[in-house]
Amino acid sequence: MAGGAARLAGLSKEAALQRLVRTGSSDRALTGADVAAMIALVERAPCYQLVYSGLDDAVAQIENLMFEQQ
Repeated sequence: MAGGAARLAGLSKEAALQRLVRTGSSDRALTGADVAAMIALVERAPCYQLVYSGLDDAVAQIENLMFEQQ
């Protein structure tokens, strides 16, 4: 996202789980326990998509979210 403003948007639980399964494991095959842990994580945590072009912008978005939730 060259030159654009950073943004943080809500992500559905289903989309978050799909992304986590695609990128959140090593090259080994997932076990039932792995899948159960991923489902539990997604169920209990708010899910977001962070789009940014610079690290400072990304950090600012995350900090803003953290302060809003306190």
